[in-house]
Amino acid sequence: MFRNTLMLGCLLIAGWAHAYEMEDVKRMEFQIRDPQTREIYFEGHETSQEVGLQNRRQTFYYDAGKKEVYFEDASFDKESLRIQECTTINRQSGEETIVKTEGDKARVRFRPSREKEAREEILPWGDRGFHTKVISLLILRNWEKIVGGEPYKFDLMLPFRFESLGFQLVSNKRVKGENGEERESFLLQPQNFIIRAFVPRMEFQFSVGPKPRLSLYKGPSPLPIKGTTNKMMEMQFNYPTS
Repeated sequence: MFRNTLMLGCLLIAGWAHAYEMEDVKRMEFQIRDPQTREIYFEGHETSQEVGLQNRRQTFYYDAGKKEVYFEDASFDKESLRIQECTTINRQSGEETIVKTEGDKARVRFRPSREKEAREEILPWGDRGFHTKVISLLILRNWEKIVGGEPYKFDLMLPFRFESLGFQLVSNKRVKGENGEERESFLLQPQNFIIRAFVPRMEFQFSVGPKPRLSLYKGPSPLPIKGTTNKMMEMQFNYPTS
């Protein structure tokens, strides 16, 4: 029912979180690996820069041979977190998605592969509509409510389906990282419990402290792994200091 492209770009405490929101992070690095063997399938990095009232984030994925396999360029309003424009390109398959928003409308163009024609539609874009690119910021902004047991509900844009569906962010539980680091865990899931049964589990783990940061994502792989789509994986994040 749902595709692994849902979480591409997705691909990011209490009183501190609302003001912090990882605004000092200009570069983030990540590895996509097997949760059991720790085999690394892909690596990449994301850069962030302020452009007027917008935040622009460019994300690059590389295979084991250091060849770029996926690229994403997204801009969103810093205050409302509303996506302005987002382009994603799968270098392997030729899949391409372009989303441009204006007011209460979103223009979506999607090409599933090099061999197929692109389709374009204009969709409604309500006040509660968000893109996967801002998931981590939605968690930080609504941290207290979610951890307190109140799900944060919104409409998640699914460009490859030419629609938005009701999703929610819910508190999971405190977990321990590999080095004993205490983390807060959140789940992204459809609001409809029937649809939820068909969607793979998607978990976001954040470090706990004055500057909480996204540490780990667990869920379906954003890219095919050894010919297998939607393979469950871990996405480990690191924040270089220089």
